Amino acid sequence: MTTNEDKEPLSAEQAEEQVRQAVAEGENISREVERIARETLEIGRVEFERLQSVVESIGRGASAGASDKPDQARKQVSEAFEGLQNALLASFESAKLATEEQAARMEGYYENELKARLKELQQMEKTMLDSLTQAARAGTDTGAEVLKDLVNHARRSGTRLGEEIEKSMRALSKSLPEALRETALAGVGAAREMSARAAEVASGVLSGVADVLHDKDKPAGRDKDRGDSGQS
Repeated sequence: MTTNEDKEPLSAEQAEEQVRQAVAEGENISREVERIARETLEIGRVEFERLQSVVESIGRGASAGASDKPDQARKQVSEAFEGLQNALLASFESAKLATEEQAARMEGYYENELKARLKELQQMEKTMLDSLTQAARAGTDTGAEVLKDLVNHARRSGTRLGEEIEKSMRALSKSLPEALRETALAGVGAAREMSARAAEVASGVLSGVADVLHDKDKPAGRDKDRGDSGQS
């Protein structure tokens, strides 16, 4: 008999295609994307090296499966994003508990390795948003534009994942040895602040580009007419 634990995890490519199909079909998108993400990430055996490629693949699948109609695409991609966050919250909780147990026993990890794992936990929201940004850049359709807008909004306003990470890291720091406590708190809130600043900079750059293009589109006839009248 095959159990869930015996099943092979989905590859990033399989996850992308399954998410695309789930989004295109439009039935229980959040639940389906959460299931796919969980099966791909293997909740309980978190590999942070794999996280970025998996999230990017899920983002590509969501944008590719979305409708060409902007309103419908926004609904579809938003539901996919919620499902992804649910899976990542479970992944974060699993990794946090494992780290807490190891820190309490100080077995199997050296202090520097525990510090590295704490930093990875802090960066999960940033990793998710950076990976989804890469996914949005890979597409040129309506879904990709919607995903890009969603990520920029999430950077400015925050996410459920980021809120839970911040709250959990504060709680976790109280149970950690003193040598690790500072590391657990060092990045609390910083990743979200950096993401918000990046979104503001990107918005400003795009606005500046639009102004330049607008100026270039202005007719040059008026200046030419002034030059001609000055010569006569």
